[in-house]
Amino acid sequence: SERGRLLAVAVDLVATLATALGKRFDPLMQPFAVALLKLCQRPNKVVLNRAQGCLVTVIKQTRLASIIPFLRDSVKDKSAVLRVVATEAIYLCITTIDADKLANKVNDLELIIKMTGRDANPEVRKQGRAILVEFGAKFPDRMAA
Repeated sequence: SERGRLLAVAVDLVATLATALGKRFDPLMQPFAVALLKLCQRPNKVVLNRAQGCLVTVIKQTRLASIIPFLRDSVKDKSAVLRVVATEAIYLCITTIDADKLANKVNDLELIIKMTGRDANPEVRKQGRAILVEFGAKFPDRMAA
């Protein structure tokens, strides 16, 4: 449909901006991350796959930890699909972003690990365990606490 084609162009624009701007994408993170995560709540698989692919591009190309608070909020959402997308994105963040850049988001990551451990969805719990393993590798001093 016309709406679908327009949405595809907008999502592709965000991915292109993230690729071109890299770390300078940070001021744009808030409006675009929120919009992409809202798209992940839609039942349309095409829209979901496009939005999820764009999130992956944003994380890989920018390597900005400033997306983590938005993902943290999404882990609390009632939409199971959004929670799965958010936990997959958090796992990608923790594996691709350097530990020194993640250091100021440690409290958010710990909260995410706690929430995913109690989630009703088994896929979210599985991703939560993977996040915990990576978190332990990057922040071994926080695991003892």
